[in-house]
Amino acid sequence: MAAAASIVGMGLSAAGAQDSANANKKSLKEQARLQGLQADEKLRQLEVETDIFESRSDVAFGDTVSSYARAGVDVGSGSPLLVMAGQERDQRNTLAEIERKGRAEAMLMRQGAMQLSQSADDLDPTAAIAGGVLSGIGTMLSRSGDK
Repeated sequence: MAAAASIVGMGLSAAGAQDSANANKKSLKEQARLQGLQADEKLRQLEVETDIFESRSDVAFGDTVSSYARAGVDVGSGSPLLVMAGQERDQRNTLAEIERKGRAEAMLMRQGAMQLSQSADDLDPTAAIAGGVLSGIGTMLSRSGDK
């Protein structure tokens, strides 16, 4: 009778281990999916941010040209032209840095998602089941040895 109860216990333990492993696997896959979506959203936000930055840069450049023109400065001559070229270069460098950082962040998010997905694929419910069965057998043997 005790042996039958132990066998039933092992079966229940194995089923519980498999259910737990499957739930963990499903959870990791969902986390990976969500992290992938966050990476996609980060890239969309980056595109919007760079568009806004470019628009503001164009407006600022136009404001500079207008200011020089109102002051009667020939923008095509030496110093004002160099100043505007320097500002344009600074704006482009800033934009490139924004894009680099945003893409790097999205890439890290995507790598994290891939690692989560790989971890889910690596989960092996049979190991948990085997552990539960071996534990049950050990318990059953120790009880039979006590008699």
